[in-house]
Amino acid sequence: ERVAMHMFGFTRHYFIVFANPMRLRRRSCCVPGGQCALLCGTPILRALDEDYCPDLVVYFVPRQYVSDDSDEQPERRPFSVNTKVQGYVYHAINCYERDDGHIVVDAFVSQVNSARESAQFELAREMPNVAPSADVYDNNGDPMRFVFRDPNDPNADDDESEATNFVQSKLISSLVDSTIDFHCINPAHAGRRHRYAWMVGHERERDSRDGRLERCTSILYKLDMPTEDLDYNPAATMTHSRSSAAWNLGSAYLRTPVYVGSQDSRAEEDGGYIVAWCFESEQREAEQPLHGTLLLMSASNLGQLVRIPMPTDLVVPYSVHSYSHRVGGYQLNAEPVEDEVAVDVHTPAAAVAQAPAAAAAAAAAAA
Repeated sequence: ERVAMHMFGFTRHYFIVFANPMRLRRRSCCVPGGQCALLCGTPILRALDEDYCPDLVVYFVPRQYVSDDSDEQPERRPFSVNTKVQGYVYHAINCYERDDGHIVVDAFVSQVNSARESAQFELAREMPNVAPSADVYDNNGDPMRFVFRDPNDPNADDDESEATNFVQSKLISSLVDSTIDFHCINPAHAGRRHRYAWMVGHERERDSRDGRLERCTSILYKLDMPTEDLDYNPAATMTHSRSSAAWNLGSAYLRTPVYVGSQDSRAEEDGGYIVAWCFESEQREAEQPLHGTLLLMSASNLGQLVRIPMPTDLVVPYSVHSYSHRVGGYQLNAEPVEDEVAVDVHTPAAAVAQAPAAAAAAAAAAA
């Protein structure tokens, strides 16, 4: 069976792989079958059945881990679990092991398969003979929490069947309408217990006649998961949000947020801020050219916004959704504007400017 693997998660003892099954499209009177298309050189993502959405299967692969407090480790064997939840996972929010041996997996389960998900990174205006926004699909996915039983745990019952490896799942937030699988946590908590997460949502306005995209508004959400179990209220986990409509009347495509902590931070979100690329147009029309902007804001409440427009000679591909927090080669000067900080980018300089300098200017302005 063909599967698409975009990324993996990890815990103390496991690599966690999300295998997204793929199925080639069937032959029709106007469109060749997927197998024929592959033989003719068509990329595999363009030969898939775009309407196929199978069950999500999660694979647990043991890591070569040696404990500091024990000379011997119990033998751990790989196992897999069919969650019976239809969808795909491209980016895990986080995975970790609880003290009771159960494995927590927070992930965005997408209803957009690999063929349509890849189209999120292809601007139709750059593709000849294709109507604008024809390939931009709305995602009906949701952020989910899964709790798995580890059959390798010494305290697990031997008579339990493989089906009981999968314990439960629950919606993380009922208030987050996310149409794209972009999110982050404090990377210092990757693979271990986390409480906070930040997630992007896209609200698309379409022409009622032909479905063409007219405007895209981005929203950044902050989620608070106070428990590592499922005893939380999905209607109360979203604590803060910030919409691009507050600073841009045109379209704004917010990419993956990245948490950057301060050098003195002790707590999970103490003194940190969120960095994200945003591709913006000045007009409502989707056909307007997009300009790259670097955004910085407080991780605690999404305030103290810093906007750094990129110069025209710096080309950032639309598909970028992971990056360093350092901004190299450009001199950055910040001037406060109420809650925001407008930053002018000058000619490339020899000195390397760092994003924390702009964040500090934002904090000083707010103070």
